[in-house]
Amino acid sequence: KKINFLDHYIWWFSNKKRESYLVSKNHQKLLYIYETFFKYNNTNYVYPGWIACRKNLSILDILWALNWQKKNIDKYCKNIICIISTSKKNIFSNQHVKYLGYKPLLENSENLRKKLVLNNNFNLYYRIIS
Repeated sequence: KKINFLDHYIWWFSNKKRESYLVSKNHQKLLYIYETFFKYNNTNYVYPGWIACRKNLSILDILWALNWQKKNIDKYCKNIICIISTSKKNIFSNQHVKYLGYKPLLENSENLRKKLVLNNNFNLYYRIIS
């Protein structure tokens, strides 16, 4: 059954395991970013993501906002693994995660992919926050 937009947004913002932010620069909305927290195999994880607020964002604006997100996660999260997924086709995303300090997740991650509802069209990267 199709979920109408209002119900979807109510569900999204009422999720207690997700923090959401609107990142702006010079009064310009850049990215809507979020961080979902979960536990898997007795390990704590944060799974951040983002959505562009407009079509004409520059790469520098995106990196600026993602750097803000990284600093925010580092400030508030300790002893946690940060997981990022990127489409294998998205060259920019697969390069910027390295700039932000993430490493490819090389181990078998099928169960983690199921938890995150990700198929094999996505690369997984990780960063340990201590």
